[in-house]
Amino acid sequence: MLGWSVKTIPLQEDNQLIERYEQKEISPIWSDKNKLRLWLDSELSSVWAKERLGTTPSGVLERMESILLATPIDIAWWKAKDDEIHHDLQAFVEERLRWLPVELQQYFHELMTSFDTEDPAFARMLLESMKAVFVFTQPFLEALKDKALLYRYTPMNGRTHGQEAELQTFGKRCLTWFKEFSVANSQLCLVSANLVYSKMSGAIGNYGSVNPEVERLALERLGLNPFYGATQIIPRILYAPEADALCE
Repeated sequence: MLGWSVKTIPLQEDNQLIERYEQKEISPIWSDKNKLRLWLDSELSSVWAKERLGTTPSGVLERMESILLATPIDIAWWKAKDDEIHHDLQAFVEERLRWLPVELQQYFHELMTSFDTEDPAFARMLLESMKAVFVFTQPFLEALKDKALLYRYTPMNGRTHGQEAELQTFGKRCLTWFKEFSVANSQLCLVSANLVYSKMSGAIGNYGSVNPEVERLALERLGLNPFYGATQIIPRILYAPEADALCE
């Protein structure tokens, strides 16, 4: 409804959005730069949690952050490595490791699987998108309601089956849009509650390599909660309705 559906936006041959169809409020959230920044947040939060629990030596996080936060992720290098190994997360890990001294490398992405890094970032991208959309929803609803009242006596032709039908008013048409958008907005609010859940429970989600307390603390630092019962990835039934509602 707001023109952000990826189903209808034309793509170039390299699958990048054509700039004139991008939304300045949404595009930065789903950019490679922001995605990789959030991946790094996931990694550093895991180190933070392990350090708090004493399974990683004190001071590792401070040294790691001082290096990695001061060194921008080389997106071109990351893409080239991904083209070589066909694994975007591993390419990201290798891009970050090349800046760390050998004694710190063992603690980065330690015992984590790819979606321990990616799923918390994905949830946060959806949350950021939701917040961006909510800035517009209430003013838009108010505008539709005002138009419905203003034009409640303004006649116009209705159409059905590709031809003219009965007369209606433009105000009634605005009311229809108001109700449709209200339902979409309510659905967005309803399903957004699931976005506070994510996972860092290791391979196949059975905590074989990741302590549940590490997951809890790391996710808490990211503003999220563990979803107990996840496999190697968070169940998409939690996130898919939100993504679909955003497209509406």
